Amino acid sequence: MIDWIDRLQQADVQQFIAEHRHSHLPDLALSSNAPADFPLQAALLQIALRNKAAFKLPEWHQYPQLIYPSKLALEQCSSQLTASYKSALLSGRHLVDLTGGLGVDSYFLSEKFESVDYIELDERLYQAARHNFQVLSARTISCHHERAEAFLDRHQKPTDYFFIDPARRSGAQKTYFLEDTHPRITDLHTQLLQKAEGYLLKASPMLDIKQGINSLGQVMEVHVVSVDNECKELLFHIHRRAPAQPKIIAANYHKGNWERFSFDFQQESEAIAPLAHPKEYIYEPNSAIIKSGAFKSIAQVYQLDKLHAHSHLYTSHQRLSSFPGRAFCLIKAVNADKNAIHQVLHSDKANLATRNFPMSVDVLKKKWRIKDGGDQYLFATTLSEGQKSVLICEKLPQEQNEDQG
Repeated sequence: MIDWIDRLQQADVQQFIAEHRHSHLPDLALSSNAPADFPLQAALLQIALRNKAAFKLPEWHQYPQLIYPSKLALEQCSSQLTASYKSALLSGRHLVDLTGGLGVDSYFLSEKFESVDYIELDERLYQAARHNFQVLSARTISCHHERAEAFLDRHQKPTDYFFIDPARRSGAQKTYFLEDTHPRITDLHTQLLQKAEGYLLKASPMLDIKQGINSLGQVMEVHVVSVDNECKELLFHIHRRAPAQPKIIAANYHKGNWERFSFDFQQESEAIAPLAHPKEYIYEPNSAIIKSGAFKSIAQVYQLDKLHAHSHLYTSHQRLSSFPGRAFCLIKAVNADKNAIHQVLHSDKANLATRNFPMSVDVLKKKWRIKDGGDQYLFATTLSEGQKSVLICEKLPQEQNEDQG
């Protein structure tokens, strides 16, 4: 009997997928006159997922024989960009990926290691990954179909690093606490460090960083990884010889470059961030900075003033082109009042955001009769003395940022 992967690799299926890669799939499903034994639904799924992979995994997309076993597998896997980011953090002779999934992280990490063990319990994922590694000529990756805990118990091979991206679900609900992951990382922590120098943990972006550090211990670095100002991954680099103060790296990929800012929590607690009224320029940190908690450090490094201790908007008299985030020219700061706002707006359209303000964007748009769009940016916020204000701004073109830290 031909298995599902072999059937998808047969010439008639590959030809169908190639010919219809740009077709409207619902219409194709209804109009196709494929024979009864043709795996139509499986072929349609491959077309849909390959189209998604073109953006998420552009290198893999160049190989038409790759198999994507499910929509969920492709959604949950790392992108090529974030997998490559991880591969820049680790190197050595041997790595074990305990939660292999679709195999994207294993593949890109294998570029920095002489050999990689890929572990996956789900049989369909395992079969797809093993097939894909063969297509990609990833000969240094060995595949194992078993539970991570079982592999770890019997594992004796000298290993430099483990990588683990545990499932973050409790039944049908998503969870982000380390104690609720599968496998439970807090139970494996000691064993992992007995068998390797360290490990890289991919945690939920919703996890509180300080809570993660306290739960794990021996954290060398924490990487907050954002792409186009959307937080994608939270990585804990655990090592036997971790310092007392982990280094926190906020990294945001934007227009072909990584904006990076690094600090530690002791520096953050000791940093001084003066408060001031809005000046000519307003700065909004990227999502990685916000998630990392570098609220005072960023002000001190870039010599900026904050508008309020909890607003996380910054200001200066002179334009700063290297700030890791968005920069705006302030047109006017007005009271949080509809009439005052519309006296300055060019039209009834603007891009509205709130920072330390008691009402939501949706409520304010309705109250102030503002539609999305236009070239003006509004920040409803609280200023240093507690007054509610709206900053009406225009966005400045962003110049290439340099790494900081």
